[in-house]
Amino acid sequence: MTGSTFTPAHGLAKRKLAKFNGCVSQIFMLRLEVCEFHFNHRKENIHNIIKNLLKKP
Repeated sequence: MTGSTFTPAHGLAKRKLAKFNGCVSQIFMLRLEVCEFHFNHRKENIHNIIKNLLKKP
């Protein structure tokens, strides 16, 4: 892949989304955002992050 901007996040998204082969386009972007969230917080406790997000008014 010459000149490509392939990053580890792309590989993670590809692996995670492979099991949803043929998912509807309305849900695809949501699934991609979830993959991005997990990648960005992979070294943190996601359970606590989500719990804190849900507490906010």
